[in-house]
Parts: sequence; structure tokens; C-alpha cells
Amino acid sequence: MKPFVIPGTVALVLSASLACTGIALATPGDQETEIVGRSSVGPVETGPGAFSVNSDNIQLTLDKATDVVVNHSTMAPGGTSGWHSHPNVVFVTLTEGTLTVYDADDPKCTSYVVHAGEGFVEPIDHVHIVRNESPTDRASWYATHIGVPTGVSTRTDAPSPGNCPF
Repeated sequence: MKPFVIPGTVALVLSASLACTGIALATPGDQETEIVGRSSVGPVETGPGAFSVNSDNIQLTLDKATDVVVNHSTMAPGGTSGWHSHPNVVFVTLTEGTLTVYDADDPKCTSYVVHAGEGFVEPIDHVHIVRNESPTDRASWYATHIGVPTGVSTRTDAPSPGNCPF
């Protein structure tokens, strides 16, 4: 039994240390997110796998099986997503309220405001924060993640880049 106790203890201590480090570095958000659906995709004829489409409206090529994830999120007045990025392209459609988006690489902390009925695209691995700066209205949106590596989370928390006063 003792050989299992020592590795188990080491694993527990290491896990706790890494968890604490992640919490110290990340900027947590306070949005509520529900996964509406997640699946591996590919052509109807062959199922998950390589795929390519090239039309007047879209050009998309997938080299291998990938996941598509649809999330529905809400954020209370004054809420924030925390600084984060995505390992995939994200198409966001705002259905209620207003969101303000800030990019980590903008030294002037310039905002981009999105209103209900509008949308935006979040590039792969681009660190940003989304805030509901309304004092009274909640915000609600759907995010469609395309090109998610199979089994990988759609979000990576990031530390504050220090370019914004919040």
C-alpha cells in the first residue's frame, strides 16, 4: 500500500499547486455558459474527417476530424468574461443587450461595442476580454466554435495583459 500513497500524495500536491498557479494568473469571468451541442464533423457522405468547401460565401478546409461547439452564454450587468482566447475560430451572435470587446494587443485599450442583432468573429489564440458595461441590462449570445481540436476545451484563460485599467 505505501508505494501507492507516496505517488498519490505527490500527485495531489502537484495538482493543487498547479491549480493555485492557474487561479493566480488567470482573470476569471462571471458569465454563465451552457453547451448547446458539440460534435465531430465532416462531409455527410463520409462522416468526421477531412472536409473542404469553396463557394462564393465561404471557403473552409478541415484537414482532419474537428469539433464544432455551440454555446449559449449570458452575462449580468457589469459582468466580464475574463481575459481569454480560443484554440479555434468563434462566430458570436449577440441576441440581447450590449457587449464591449477589448483586445490584449491594443496598447490603448480601445473598445469595440456590439449590440443585439450584431455579431463578430474571434480569431484563433487571440487574447481578449468581453464586458457587459451596462448597469441595468443583461447580455446574451450564441458562440459557434469551428475547428476545435477534438476533445479540447473551447476556452483558455489568460492573465491580464496590463493594457487596460480594469
